[in-house]
Amino acid sequence: MGHRLRVRRHPVDEQRDPDVIVAAPGAQFEALLTDAPPGGEWWVTITDGQGNTIDARSNTGIVEEAPGVFTATRTAPPTLGTFTLVWDSGAGGLWIAEQLVVTETPQAVGFRPTVEDVAAVLIEHTRNPYTGGGESAGEIQGTFTSATTPTRDQVEGLIDAGCREVAGRAGVALRDELHQLARQTVVWHAAASVAAVNAPAATPDQQGEYQQLVRNYRYSLDELVAQARVPTWVELS
Repeated sequence: MGHRLRVRRHPVDEQRDPDVIVAAPGAQFEALLTDAPPGGEWWVTITDGQGNTIDARSNTGIVEEAPGVFTATRTAPPTLGTFTLVWDSGAGGLWIAEQLVVTETPQAVGFRPTVEDVAAVLIEHTRNPYTGGGESAGEIQGTFTSATTPTRDQVEGLIDAGCREVAGRAGVALRDELHQLARQTVVWHAAASVAAVNAPAATPDQQGEYQQLVRNYRYSLDELVAQARVPTWVELS
């Protein structure tokens, strides 16, 4: 087929598998090719990894964004699973294969935590504002509301960001038995983001809280990735 092109992706994200793309079913996504010969022509094919073509080889939707940097806009398969996306530069030329993981959107995945899950590990951050006075000033609410910092809607956004982060770093579709661990990993990710928002001055106590939340997130993430990538076996009787 030609020579395998070895490229370097996501230079600022060293923990992510560089050859994994994560997309929602039927959603558009961009595949990125870097360090390629400038000015070349490329084709992209999506297969099921078993030799069956899912999206036929085509050079439409491929743009050279900068010298040697190409993007290909494609539509993910409508079904969940792991697929293979192959770049090639023609017969006898260069090629590279990437894993394409089609998984649910953050709103639909089985591991998306609730705002209350995040509040449970950040109870002191759910206080009403002290400004304005009143009997409820500074009272712990037990959850995030329109009056807390951050607000409930903002925490929902942090949860969505955490779901995308965890799904992307896992790099494979998560089995049902891993959803609880994935959910807790997203909780730690969102909680660390909240702590960062509420600690602009970074006092020693606030900095310590943030660092502990980050450690919790990294520990949970490492364990999740390790378990997610262990092959599953079927025991035959």
